[in-house]
Amino acid sequence: MSSGPLTSRRQFLNDIQAEQHSDALRSGKVWLATQRMLKRTGRVFVSDKTDPTAPGSVFDFNDVRDLYLLQLAASGIKNAAGFSSWVEISPVHKRSTLHSSLGAQYMIIPRSVRRKVDAYRQINAAKHMPVQEFKGSLYAALSRAFGSKTTANEKLRQLPLMPEEIRKVTDPDIKVYGMTGEKISPSFILFTLECKRLGYSTEHDLLWDLFRIIKDKHMLSSLGDSLFFTFLYPDDGDFFSCFIREHQEQFPSLQAKRDAIRSFVQAVHTRYLFTANKRNYLKRKKKKWSE
Repeated sequence: MSSGPLTSRRQFLNDIQAEQHSDALRSGKVWLATQRMLKRTGRVFVSDKTDPTAPGSVFDFNDVRDLYLLQLAASGIKNAAGFSSWVEISPVHKRSTLHSSLGAQYMIIPRSVRRKVDAYRQINAAKHMPVQEFKGSLYAALSRAFGSKTTANEKLRQLPLMPEEIRKVTDPDIKVYGMTGEKISPSFILFTLECKRLGYSTEHDLLWDLFRIIKDKHMLSSLGDSLFFTFLYPDDGDFFSCFIREHQEQFPSLQAKRDAIRSFVQAVHTRYLFTANKRNYLKRKKKKWSE
């Protein structure tokens, strides 16, 4: 008996399953958010960006996958009670990344900090020409580059969709990101997770050492916000790198180390993160104490 008809039928069923997966995935919020991010980059999709004939500003399917998984991780955080609008994904500007993946050029960050970062970027940024987005949908771009919708659908099967598929993802670990809201200091924990994802292993290990000595939950949360801001906004002295270098050195005591952390947090919040009203209040309070 010929295996031809059986093979053809198996391929037909496989194509149907791939199409169903593709349809369901592309109707979801995570895929649509990924598409918006990629359109804003001004890049165009190619099947292989290592091809020497590929244009300069491009992305490939590995980049699509990285950003899709990043959106999944952010979505996992937002699914926790009270965290539906807590985080956003922000580009990492003017800080060298440790690998070339497009996903390494973005970071999950608390929305309140992202707004502060954007405000300071706008103050110091020169005017730029608007980004030219690629035309049509991301799916259409994939289909053109791969030669057919069938091939594009098969590639999209690599992206997790169902809960049991998502739970198997370990890089980034979607389950761990989803538990961020259950921790005593979500901002600090999220920053350590993002350091690990971006390849900053030295910084990640150092921050976990600090986690063990900081007993004040509010201070830990404030430190998380301060680290996010200074990591994403190195334009004004790169306080993040200075903080890391300082805490790689020996301190005379644990209390001296805690005092240095408190000084860093106070300086960042006073200079960048406090509202204008808060800063004015602190100035008046300080003046009153000095009288």
